[in-house]
Amino acid sequence: MAGDHWPDFKNPWSTFCAVYNKPGALLHKYRKLVDSQELKPDMQQLACVQQLSRLCDQLSEYNTHVEQFQVVCLKYMADATKVREQLRIQEAEAVARRKQQESQQLGIWRDLVKCIRPQQTAPEGTALISARDKEQRVQEIVGPPPEPPVAPKGVYLYGSVGSGKSLLMDMFYSVITEYNLVPNKRRMHFNAAMLELHTRLHKLEQERREQNAKKMEAYTQQVALQQLKDENKDKARLAQKLAELEDPVAQHQKLAKIARIAIRTLGRQRSKRSPAQNSELLAKSNAVILRTAAQSLIRGRDGEMSLGWDMPPHRSAAVLCFDEMQVTDPFAAVALKGVMEALLEEGCIIVATSNRAPWDLNRHGLHEDLFGHFVQNLLEACQPYQLSAEQDYRRLLASDTVTAFSEHYFFPKGPAAQAALDKRWQDLTATEAVHPAVPLNLTVMFGRQLQVDQCVRGFARFTFDELCNRTLGAADYIAVAQAFHTVFLTDIPTMSLKVRDQARRFITLIDELYNGRVRLICSADSPPDLLFAGNLNEEPIIDLEQLQYEGAVEGSRLRRDLMAEGGVAPVAATASAAVDAAQNLGGMEEKFAFKRAVSRLYEMQSKAYLRSRVKA
Repeated sequence: MAGDHWPDFKNPWSTFCAVYNKPGALLHKYRKLVDSQELKPDMQQLACVQQLSRLCDQLSEYNTHVEQFQVVCLKYMADATKVREQLRIQEAEAVARRKQQESQQLGIWRDLVKCIRPQQTAPEGTALISARDKEQRVQEIVGPPPEPPVAPKGVYLYGSVGSGKSLLMDMFYSVITEYNLVPNKRRMHFNAAMLELHTRLHKLEQERREQNAKKMEAYTQQVALQQLKDENKDKARLAQKLAELEDPVAQHQKLAKIARIAIRTLGRQRSKRSPAQNSELLAKSNAVILRTAAQSLIRGRDGEMSLGWDMPPHRSAAVLCFDEMQVTDPFAAVALKGVMEALLEEGCIIVATSNRAPWDLNRHGLHEDLFGHFVQNLLEACQPYQLSAEQDYRRLLASDTVTAFSEHYFFPKGPAAQAALDKRWQDLTATEAVHPAVPLNLTVMFGRQLQVDQCVRGFARFTFDELCNRTLGAADYIAVAQAFHTVFLTDIPTMSLKVRDQARRFITLIDELYNGRVRLICSADSPPDLLFAGNLNEEPIIDLEQLQYEGAVEGSRLRRDLMAEGGVAPVAATASAAVDAAQNLGGMEEKFAFKRAVSRLYEMQSKAYLRSRVKA
């Protein structure tokens, strides 16, 4: 499928040179890396750079169109507001004239009619119908709302480990940042994005609870006052009603009764729909809270959860660069679908990398209609490009770093490796001798703390068990990567599927240290290629409870509600689903991700990586 989009390289070298020498900031950055021999000439990489370069040009034009759209929107909103006010005045004048006419016509009979026939109140739906009619009248006068400009297609890079997907995406992000092509842009790794999304959802959930509590209190007071004003009510009955209003159990029972009635009504409505209608509605459904969280996410900033909540009345140009897109658990399936579809609907351009093609992403129990709808939207909004290489470029970068390996990766584990690592620690921390190694508590999220037993300024030292054999997750590892520029990790064992939790945590740890450009110095049982010794025939340990996102202990009810509202099907509702679940949860995902971790371990020993570190 993706192969149809590549240029026709009948004469590979001449085609490479023709594209290679084209103008453009992104191509210039790529040429610089190839000319300095940090990258090797690669046809697929160049074709991808060319596509990303075209997207840069389209973004500049798209941003101009969005700015023009914003001006038109503001004028339309002002005109519509003016017309609404005119209609309101006309309606008020018409009501006043009608009352005056009725008063003149009825005269003395008015009071008699009021006594005989009590004044009737308008049905509940009248106000809604009236408002809808008014809005339709507004559009008849000022016209329909302006259509937003069509966003250019993003890019979805997938393929083998070490083929340069993240590198090319980072080059693209640096160009749009350097030239400020769009006002809202973020580059996020999957783990960091899920953590920030969870934090924003938690904030929204807290606000919702506070608002509901205030509304319930105000409603209770209004009802109590209304009942007190009614002199015809029996005082004993009034006291009982007031007691019920103050009784949270009675209030809960009343709300539960209302909910049951609403569910029965909804069930009757759904039963009248055809299976095709039910399937279509289910596919489009997302938790409402995810839309607000997604809109704040793209307007936010790393580490600043208070930013991004001021929503403009109209869309603005935005780009999300999403590294290592994956579906790791049911919550991730629901959250990824909801966030991506909300951003795409807002006109956000997605540039993503993944080891899997969009149609090969695991749905992890998400309803087939839901996940199929998500994949279809993703393919409509992003051009899939397969970027695979016979060789791992990260290994090529590390091929001339034997010395670096001897200074950063010590194996096999034993007295010699331990002595070498201890000496490395002493040599690097010698300049910080006036600051002895002391314990430190790192703040993670939701007020949690991670204790670091041994650290000196920007250096920290951990054992494998301390970081990977405890209930830690991406939030903890991100905190470590942000706090330290050099991490020592000792006693890394050879892992298998029987210690899958430790393997998964180790993969996440490497991902976050790599994303933070942290220098890693470690001792292990074996070289990187042999660290994961599990085989395909080994029976896995399937722990469904551990599939919940680690580190997200707070707000677990919120996660369950989101998954229920988002339509997660039972993991093994049918026999075929059970087979699929066993395959998806049987360790293949970890083995797939471990290739990436091994590749990154090699690159983290390379001179290029050590030069690129943003910290000391």
